[in-house]
Amino acid sequence: MTLIDYVKKNGDLTFFEEKFNEVDAAVLSAIAYVDLTLVFKDGNIVLPLGSALELFLAKTDLKKFIKNGFVQKDVIKLVRIIKDKIRYRNISLSNYVYDVTFDKQFSALTFKLPTGEKVIAFEGTDNNLVGWEEDFAMIYKFPVPADKDAISYINENVSLFDKSVIVVGHSKGGHLAMTAAAFSHWYVKLKIKSVYNLDGPGFRYNEINSRGFNIIKK
Repeated sequence: MTLIDYVKKNGDLTFFEEKFNEVDAAVLSAIAYVDLTLVFKDGNIVLPLGSALELFLAKTDLKKFIKNGFVQKDVIKLVRIIKDKIRYRNISLSNYVYDVTFDKQFSALTFKLPTGEKVIAFEGTDNNLVGWEEDFAMIYKFPVPADKDAISYINENVSLFDKSVIVVGHSKGGHLAMTAAAFSHWYVKLKIKSVYNLDGPGFRYNEINSRGFNIIKK
C-alpha cells in the first residue's frame, strides 16, 4: 500500500475515529517537502492545511518544483488528494521555515491536529548542493548547521501549554527529528510523545550514547 492508497482509504476518517499512526507520520513528512514560501510570504500565519495546499498549487511553478528533488513529483500527487480529505484539510499549519545558505539547507513546519496534538515536521534533502554537503558531513561531524536549526526550531515551537508533541521527518528530516528531540530543552522532552525517523541517516557513537538520546530512547 502506498501513501496515496492509504489516504484514499482513510481520508474520510477523523483523528478521533482513527488515531494518528506511522503512516500519517509519513504523510506529514512528505508535506514537509512542499515549498510554501509563496504561501507564507507575508509572514507567519496559521492556515488550515487544505487551504495552504490550495494556495501552493495556485501560486507555485509546479514544473520547477518537481525538478527540485527526488520525491517532489510524488508529493504533488499526494497534495492534490489530501487537500480535500476530512482527515487532513483542517489540520492547522504554521511556523513554516525554509532557509538555504552557503552551508545549510533547512526547512520545517508545525501542524496542530484537531485532537490538540502538535506535529513538528522536518524536510529531507532537496536539490540544493549544500543539503547534500550536509548529508555527507553527518558521517564525521555533529552538529551540522541544520541540526542546530532543528534544535532551535523545536525549542521555539513547543511550549509548556502544548498537550503532546510528535516529531517526524523523512531522510535527512528523520535525522533532524531525532536530533531536535534528543537535544531539546528538558520541558520540550516532557511533551514529546513519539519521534518518527523515516529512513534517516544515522548518528555517530557519541550522539547515540548521549544523555539526550537515552532520555528519548523509549
